[in-house]
Amino acid sequence: MSGLSDPSSLQLPSSFKLRGSDNYTQWKSRVKLILQSKGLQDFILSTNVKPEPTSNASDEVRTVYQTWLENDAKAQLAIVMNVASEPADLVADLRTTYSIWEALQKQYEGAGFNLKHQYFTELVAIDYTKFDLITAFIIYFRKLVSNLAQVDIKLPDVTYIILFLNAL
Repeated sequence: MSGLSDPSSLQLPSSFKLRGSDNYTQWKSRVKLILQSKGLQDFILSTNVKPEPTSNASDEVRTVYQTWLENDAKAQLAIVMNVASEPADLVADLRTTYSIWEALQKQYEGAGFNLKHQYFTELVAIDYTKFDLITAFIIYFRKLVSNLAQVDIKLPDVTYIILFLNAL
């Protein structure tokens, strides 16, 4: 595992911090890259279980335990340094990287009706006049289409064309 001599190497620009379900997918990808770059990606997996040494455990077992605790703390730091205040409050009392990751995933990721409704409503209501540049509008439109696909909603292509033209 690489050291964390520079904790800022874990930090995303503030505009990329997790705010909620609107940027969760992009945030998750970025934080996974940070964890991977530090060799900490396994700490978000349910299979990476905290070793629990017994009272008569060998020095080797205690070293493995201590190393696990240190690396889990580094992974937690990579996550909590990259969330806004509301998501931070949600995970404030959680004590492992996996429990933090799982709580954020349950809160902000999903294919539930509410998320489908939110994405569809945003796509139908998009308005070009709310954007400074056409490229910003196109990027956001594509993001909304991608969000729908991530929650298993695929509309006919002609529908996307009509919605795009209607927003102009």
